[in-house]
Amino acid sequence: MALALRLLLLGAVALPGGHCRLHSRRILDTVVSEPAPGLPWYSRVVYVDDQLTYVYTSGTKRAEPYTLWMAQNEGSEFWDEVTWWGQRFQKWYNASLNTLSQLYNRTEDIE
Repeated sequence: MALALRLLLLGAVALPGGHCRLHSRRILDTVVSEPAPGLPWYSRVVYVDDQLTYVYTSGTKRAEPYTLWMAQNEGSEFWDEVTWWGQRFQKWYNASLNTLSQLYNRTEDIE
């Protein structure tokens, strides 16, 4: 049964006229230890196929669609989830910056 299902799925993918295209997603996190006034210290931008789709910043604390098609095709569950991920990484980078600050600002002599 499982083999027949696999063959059926493989056949469906190989049908003439079927479109099979790989997509790429890139997530770029930027952290600044001393941001300029009005700029966020943390930002996350997400690209799909080299097109910016949404942005999360520490200033807004919310993921916001960058393209009209993302705003129209994704519901509140999607935006809540990507906001949660943005907030999670914001907390992680904040803790990492604090750790680096403590390590870097040591006053004891290093031999």
